[in-house]
Amino acid sequence: MSKKIIVTTAAVCACIAMFATACAGNVESIVYAPGTLSGETYTNTVLGVKANFDSSEWEIADEDYLAEMNETDGGSAEDLKKALEENDMVFEFMATKESGTNVSVSCVAGTLMSEDRYAEASIPGIKEEAEASGYELADGDINKSKVTFAGAEHSCIDAKVGYSGMEIWEKMVIFRKGQYIYMFTITALTESEANEIANMFEPING
Repeated sequence: MSKKIIVTTAAVCACIAMFATACAGNVESIVYAPGTLSGETYTNTVLGVKANFDSSEWEIADEDYLAEMNETDGGSAEDLKKALEENDMVFEFMATKESGTNVSVSCVAGTLMSEDRYAEASIPGIKEEAEASGYELADGDINKSKVTFAGAEHSCIDAKVGYSGMEIWEKMVIFRKGQYIYMFTITALTESEANEIANMFEPING
């Protein structure tokens, strides 16, 4: 799998994790269980979400790649749980197209923030990380919105950046569950492609 992630998703998650830690408190507690992969289908039973990634278009990250992303000894479910406990965040799924278009699912632990407030608080850090990584941003290129995702409304951060003469679109859907914030991050070469990929996710029982 290509290690190039067009927008610095790891940096984005790192900078927003601090908001979670700072605002941790008493919330409904759930047990973290990473999503699973069966063939070409990613399923997260905790969130009630699934998506199919056609292997003719997508390369799905294996356990070794997840281990590298999370700096763990392995990429098994137990390794991912341990990474979340130790680092307050974890990447549990990634898939990439040959074009560089990619999808990741990450989880951040321990926040009282609503999805909307989390999106709002995250934007300054995301902008700072993107600019530090050499991406071009104009005023209004990172915005908070609402999106219907897997059959329910969620807060979202939409970003358009320039890189090496290209326009790149990123959609970060925020999904709160218990004491966790999940980020479904989609990076694509067009806005319509990013929206099409978001629509791949559907409710398990839909």
